Amino acid sequence: MRRFSWIRVTLFLRQSRWGFVLIVLWFALGTFAFYHWAHVPLKEAFLNAIYFREHRGSLWDLYSFWGQCVLFGIVISIFLMQALQRYNPLAWRPDCGPPSAKVPAERPD
Repeated sequence: MRRFSWIRVTLFLRQSRWGFVLIVLWFALGTFAFYHWAHVPLKEAFLNAIYFREHRGSLWDLYSFWGQCVLFGIVISIFLMQALQRYNPLAWRPDCGPPSAKVPAERPD
């Protein structure tokens, strides 16, 4: 059973790689923006970009609003939609399945 879990995780990571790329690009853009325009040190800029610190100002307000829209509104919803579209409740119970998959009972002659 552990092997099947590892396969599922591997498939999820492979199929969701572009979503993870978007998240990393968003944080990289935020780090660059805070470093370049807000003139904060690189470490602080990175912490601001990943929402661990808060640098009050118009840039922070803009970044936090669009971050909520981009990260939690679009990217995370894509992950959830992808997971729910591939969800198959019949796969969890081997005794259930489509009628064509069931073996017909033998008739007594």
